Amino acid sequence: GGETQQKSFGVLRSGGRLLSLVAPPDEALAHAHNVNAQFVFHMSDGNRLARVVSAMTENNVRVLIDRTVPLDQFADAFARQSSGRARGKIIATMV
Repeated sequence: GGETQQKSFGVLRSGGRLLSLVAPPDEALAHAHNVNAQFVFHMSDGNRLARVVSAMTENNVRVLIDRTVPLDQFADAFARQSSGRARGKIIATMV
């Protein structure tokens, strides 16, 4: 939102997409930069998350993890995921 959101329009490619969780994007700026800008409303719901975890546990659902990397190696991890070579999720840690 705010100034950061305003500056974000300048770094997007023509035809790009800006999604905001904070505030509705300026439609005139989106049009001027030829990008699609949308406000995404999300409300965390602990009960719903607990039901998902419970269902995963009851059905023995397992998440395949390719690797865990420190956040400063995120670019390499993203490249691996984008390449299609990763088998499973890549987790970035902030430790």
